[in-house]
Amino acid sequence: MDDNSSRYDHRQRDSSTTTVELRNFIIDTTGATPVLTGLVVANENTVGRLPLFDLVLPEGITLPLQPKGSMKSLTLSGVSLKLTAGAAEALNGAFNVTAFAEGLPIGTAKVRAFGLKKKK
Repeated sequence: MDDNSSRYDHRQRDSSTTTVELRNFIIDTTGATPVLTGLVVANENTVGRLPLFDLVLPEGITLPLQPKGSMKSLTLSGVSLKLTAGAAEALNGAFNVTAFAEGLPIGTAKVRAFGLKKKK
């Protein structure tokens, strides 16, 4: 996702006249469970930033995450994405379906983060 946005095939979901686009993802690790939020745009109208996916970290990985090396980088493979209750409700409402449910497995992601070296 080079442009930090997503559409259904990892980018966009269309249903006759309804379009939902996800953009500008942020991973929040400050709570008990990490969550991926995104800016939601429905039919070209900005809905807002919503929690989209709960993240299930690979076995043996715990919070807080600790960047390593001089570049303070972090790479995690095999992070599972599961639909949040709010995202499921919003999708069901947008497309007038009942197919989406909290915890629905969406797939896995490779997460890369880079930080700045702390000044002394």
